[in-house]
Amino acid sequence: MEARAQTFAAEAPDQPLFSRDAIKLVRARVLHGMAAGQDSAERNVMLMVFAAWRTALSTRRTVGSLQAALFAEEADRASALRAQRSECDVLLLQAEARHRISMQKLRTELAEAQAKVSSQAAAERISALQAAMRSETSSARYDEPAEDDTSTDDPSSPGPDSSDA
Repeated sequence: MEARAQTFAAEAPDQPLFSRDAIKLVRARVLHGMAAGQDSAERNVMLMVFAAWRTALSTRRTVGSLQAALFAEEADRASALRAQRSECDVLLLQAEARHRISMQKLRTELAEAQAKVSSQAAAERISALQAAMRSETSSARYDEPAEDDTSTDDPSSPGPDSSDA
């Protein structure tokens, strides 16, 4: 193309290389091309901005739904923990009641055993005292000198005929 332009310029040295209309046309085409390129670049930028905005919006929605699911899961977990805690409290109260009942039974059995042991000990003491009194009275009878049996005018004193049976 350059060679052709040079030959054309050599043939017509007075004439311009391109006519004014051609230059206006070329300028118009260049301006139109630049405007189209700029519009295309702006359109591409706008499309990228819209795509980023859509992505941000989608991400925000996804984050919102994930947070809602997380809050729901936390609420479910909290209610399950409350239910478990109340169940454990009930089981603890039942165990404490059983413990109180068994402790009351043990205390009752202990009191009965202590009463039985103390009554047996009292009975043994009484029988030991009675045996000691019998032995004292029988030893006192044998240790006294034999005096007149008719001299016992006191009705409360035991005579030789009264024996401990």
